Amino acid sequence: MDAHVAKVKDVVCAMMIDPETAAAVRVYEGKTFHFCSQGCARAFDDDPKNYVQAGSHQLPFRPRDGQVRSDGRGSRTGVARRNEGGMTGALDYIPPGAGKLLTLDQAVKQAKKYLEAWGDADLSLSEVMEFSNHYYVEVAEKGTDRGAFGLLLNKDTGEIVPEPGPNMEWNLKYGPMAGGTTGGLYQPDRGEKMPVTTAKAHALAQKVLDAQGQGLRVEDRADQFYGYYTIRTLKDGKIYGMLGVNGFTGQVWLHSWHGRYVKTRVLKRAKY
Repeated sequence: MDAHVAKVKDVVCAMMIDPETAAAVRVYEGKTFHFCSQGCARAFDDDPKNYVQAGSHQLPFRPRDGQVRSDGRGSRTGVARRNEGGMTGALDYIPPGAGKLLTLDQAVKQAKKYLEAWGDADLSLSEVMEFSNHYYVEVAEKGTDRGAFGLLLNKDTGEIVPEPGPNMEWNLKYGPMAGGTTGGLYQPDRGEKMPVTTAKAHALAQKVLDAQGQGLRVEDRADQFYGYYTIRTLKDGKIYGMLGVNGFTGQVWLHSWHGRYVKTRVLKRAKY
């Protein structure tokens, strides 16, 4: 990458990316948009006007079954339209540089407000993890005790966006890749049992970590989502980072966007 090439924001997940290595590019109303993944690009294709107007304040995910958007229309991809007026009306948005970074208590409060705006009583906060770059928010289903999706909360502004990576590309119920055949690639139905077991996911992840030679180990726990597992990585017995394992292909995706781990607040530890 040229040192003078500025990063641009993926308007779907708000991730800052290098435009020269973007996974996909779209032109809408004469403006060029770059995306971190094909999943984000497909979500944009479904409703570009929403993302252009909403920036990164839109509600990122909704289940496909019986989904109704704020304008009364259904959504083909499962990516929901933002609430009228944007998420700034429901959240305590703080302009950058206006104050101190949000504390863990404030982040939990902000995440609860966000989830309440969904109006889905079956969803609850599982835990909030603080990293140097942001807070990671994990949402689970009460009825199934299964992971639903992950969010990233900006420590400076309080803004909440969907987590990139497996959360956008592999989530079969709440992500833009939810079900069906997309772009000629087979996408398993969320009801299918994942052939990659928890034990197999741990083994595949550990193999990747061993190849890195950093002395990292996988945590015994594996959070099961629709289509993938999320696993914490450990160094010297302490949480170091996170990774995802596809429950159908076994592909391992390292979460490179979090930064240094700080601490965790567990609100309701799902059984998975």
